[in-house]
Amino acid sequence: WFTEGFANKLGRISPTTHVVTEFTLPSDVRGTFGITAGADGALWFTEGGSHRIGRIDPITTAIEEFTPSTSTSQVGAITSGPDHNIWFIEQGALARLNIRTHVISEFPLPSPAFSLALAVGPDRNLWFTEPDNNRIVRFHPSRHISSRSFTQITVPSSTTGPSGLVAGPDGGVWFSESSGTSIGAEFPSGTANGHSQAITVGPDKKLWFASEFGSQFGEIDPATHAVAEYPPVIPHGPTDVAVGADHNLWITENGHSFSPAFRYPDKIARLDLRTHALTEFPVPTADGQVDAITSGPDGKLWFTETASGRVGVIDPVSGSIREFTLPSANAHPEDIAVGGDGRLWFTDAGAAKIGAIDPATDVITEIAIPAADSVPTSIAAGPGGRLWFTDRAEAVLGRVNPISGVIKLFPIPSGHRGGDIAFGPDGNMWFTENFPLKGIAKIDVVTKTVTEVSLGPGYRAPVGLGVGPDRALWFTESTPYGKVARMDPVSHAIEEFAVPSGDSDCPGIVAGPDGNLWFTEFGAWRVARVVLAGRTPSGFASG
Repeated sequence: WFTEGFANKLGRISPTTHVVTEFTLPSDVRGTFGITAGADGALWFTEGGSHRIGRIDPITTAIEEFTPSTSTSQVGAITSGPDHNIWFIEQGALARLNIRTHVISEFPLPSPAFSLALAVGPDRNLWFTEPDNNRIVRFHPSRHISSRSFTQITVPSSTTGPSGLVAGPDGGVWFSESSGTSIGAEFPSGTANGHSQAITVGPDKKLWFASEFGSQFGEIDPATHAVAEYPPVIPHGPTDVAVGADHNLWITENGHSFSPAFRYPDKIARLDLRTHALTEFPVPTADGQVDAITSGPDGKLWFTETASGRVGVIDPVSGSIREFTLPSANAHPEDIAVGGDGRLWFTDAGAAKIGAIDPATDVITEIAIPAADSVPTSIAAGPGGRLWFTDRAEAVLGRVNPISGVIKLFPIPSGHRGGDIAFGPDGNMWFTENFPLKGIAKIDVVTKTVTEVSLGPGYRAPVGLGVGPDRALWFTESTPYGKVARMDPVSHAIEEFAVPSGDSDCPGIVAGPDGNLWFTEFGAWRVARVVLAGRTPSGFASG
């Protein structure tokens, strides 16, 4: 059983079939945190968003919720105590929920703190970490509870911030350090022995730990203190997806997924649609931040690198990659598409230009946009092979003639900014609007009239946009839980389909050669598909 953080759910996975079942909580808690098995056979968990304690019966799946007397206090770590009651951490207090009466008692901590971990030690006392105070604390859950029931032990290293905690097989209490580079053991006698975030005892009686920012997991032998570390499979945030001439899917994998602490080499990946095997190809400029990708007229895949100011191309047969540095000093290429002249056209958001590269000669041409503050974003070929692009800084749509190089701008009367853009099945250009309105709009390529379609009540922020094999408009939604939506281009009727992973950051979407819709899940490190026959999304892990 596991908590799903901001998805407002609990999950259960079968260890034999790997089938996952999810259970939606009655309260919109947006922050389930800890979970533990209680002596009553139920699962108990903390709800950080609603400041409650929850209980789910694993047989009936009935859910109950209990509110501490300090109803606004943040709740975090939770465990089943040595007295068979449920113990949990609040902001500034340790609390006990009587498993029979469900009465909650709170015991103020000697000093204000919030703990990330709570466990029963080998001495049958409760132990927890205080990262902000750099302490490990022992609590004696006797009948005569007082302030003397707490024993505070300072970690020798002054800035380590103890985080995870577990009772070791050697009689010690082992903890991980969120800020340091060590694993520590605190023995019940009070002697501290200094030796990364989560820690547990493995079936081999060793301590296994995970270091979030070091991108490692490892083991430590409690007898010899020997440490071994292992690099994990590095996940990447897939940003865009395109169909190659080989009828497979090609994906840009951005190594800068969430934080500057996670800087992994960028890759281009191929997903075989017959076997679902994923093959990855490292990009020479490892930190270029690959973004958009499209299939070129030469049968190769062309992509943009926003941070390095480059455009790249990969040969789908050999896997070899070449890169081209753009001439503008502030180049920041984002989207890329094939024009009617056979060149690859791209938006340069940093230089306020539209550029093109000839796949036959590698010659790069750039055209300045006639708007001083322009930030061109997405680009797509429309009728006659002309290129249309959106601008997230100016309330305009742009059109460039690939032969003459002339750019014309057409105002969006409402003042809204465009996001992604696609050539619609009705012969017009459709685009997403992300600021200030979050909707879908189209421009009539003949009259230049802009028509905006409201997505109705609720928070819907369309991101990626494409045309499906069913000749409908399909787009991804950056909602709190992630959705893929289908819109009829004539009636504007909308159908929505939940993304199983709950990922709310799905930037790329494309119609696959298998007759399905494929999209990227940047936050969940997956590529997913919507099977149009049943319209059921399913996901495949990205590297």
